[in-house]
Amino acid sequence: DKRSLLQSFKNAFDGFFHCLKTQRNFRIHLYAAALALSLTYFLKIGRLETLILFSFISLVLILETYY
Repeated sequence: DKRSLLQSFKNAFDGFFHCLKTQRNFRIHLYAAALALSLTYFLKIGRLETLILFSFISLVLILETYY
């Protein structure tokens, strides 16, 4: 159902922004992630290593919302 898919995305974004507003550690991890991903560009880190880094960053942010 198209409407329930859109509602699912709305709920996901609402949850993300709720974490951003209320969870200090989530914001810290997000800033650190942005810094780390920015450094991959300036240090000319390869695509595979960047993808691995992005995967671990995603895992940390997911776990931060879960616990």
